[in-house]
Amino acid sequence: MLRFSCIILGDSYSGRANLDSFLSRYGINPAVAQEVAQPAMAMSLASERFGIAVLPTSCGDAAPNPRVCCIKITPQLDRGVSIVTRQAATLSEAARLMKGALTRRHPKTSSDSGITLIVPFPPNGPADRYARYFAQVFSEKIERRVSVDNAVGLGGLLGVHKITRSAPDGLTIGLAGTGATVFSCLGNGDDLFDVFHDVTYLHGLVNVPNILLVGSHVAAWRMTDLIAQARMRPGRYQIAHVGQGSLSVLADLFQKKTDLLLNARNYDGLMPAMTDLMKQRVDIVFAEAAGAMSAIRNDVVRPLMVAGYERPSWLPNTPTCEECGLPDVFADGGYCLVAPTGLKDDIQHWLIRAIVETLESPAIKHDFMSLGGTPDYRTGNMYVDYLKSEHARWRALNT
Repeated sequence: MLRFSCIILGDSYSGRANLDSFLSRYGINPAVAQEVAQPAMAMSLASERFGIAVLPTSCGDAAPNPRVCCIKITPQLDRGVSIVTRQAATLSEAARLMKGALTRRHPKTSSDSGITLIVPFPPNGPADRYARYFAQVFSEKIERRVSVDNAVGLGGLLGVHKITRSAPDGLTIGLAGTGATVFSCLGNGDDLFDVFHDVTYLHGLVNVPNILLVGSHVAAWRMTDLIAQARMRPGRYQIAHVGQGSLSVLADLFQKKTDLLLNARNYDGLMPAMTDLMKQRVDIVFAEAAGAMSAIRNDVVRPLMVAGYERPSWLPNTPTCEECGLPDVFADGGYCLVAPTGLKDDIQHWLIRAIVETLESPAIKHDFMSLGGTPDYRTGNMYVDYLKSEHARWRALNT
């Protein structure tokens, strides 16, 4: 049997018996390191590497901890919900509406097959939030269930690889970022798929600006201040290298183009890097808008440059890379929608038409803007042209 140190909710938790039975059924016999009464305490202990916390998914969704990696159990353990009333009682209007909401079935369509939207990034992260906003409105447009599948690994490559290996029936689509479609091709990649031959680019999804941030402890209010300070103190400042995509590449390129001596610190994701920036453990971070908006608005970090060619509407006073004299320090932080190759023309046209209608929805514009992004209206062919130009640009920058 598999054994590990486990942090678990105590016997007073209503689902504990079901969880114990579930783990036993699959040959998992955890050595209970600690029983706790509250999910927040279990998350805290797990973040200190005291053991593995086994909790309901809702606990991580309600109170995400940036120092904890949430992995869904496979196969999934579902819990039932029962509606109980007094015998022969007449339901109140509120209770009747609640019963209707819980028991309402999705309308039947010409096909009962749902669509899977694969997200190659962790739950609750920026990409996942864009995807779930899109999936909700997309489901309403096509009148089918759209489920989100987080296939995490290899900096976004694993999820795109899963998309390329799915059946070309229109029932599996997904997100792809520049980490998988541009930067993985510039080094010694794993060659899990060919960016131009194994992927069908359906449409752009969202444009997301990348932003250079410094902590509030750094005595720099403009890019010239930061460069001057860093040159006076070589090796004094630490810059975060986040993941394997645009944020990490931007950190390297910024150091190269400014000829600064900075100490690099590696992070698997943006949230740990942002936490360390706010705690003054790192000084400079390139961040996606969604992961930085709250910290910027609360004045706990300071934006010095947009790594793009336009100032976002919510950062009107932050200059672009070109305005800072660093036009090459630019990288798109957005995502596109992709599918496997071999889609029939009618299926592809149907998907694209539904995607365009979804992106034109006022709800999508509002939700994307709440995360600092804007809908990307580039067609699939336009996106392929963009990727080819980015491949050429980055190869030239790396020579």
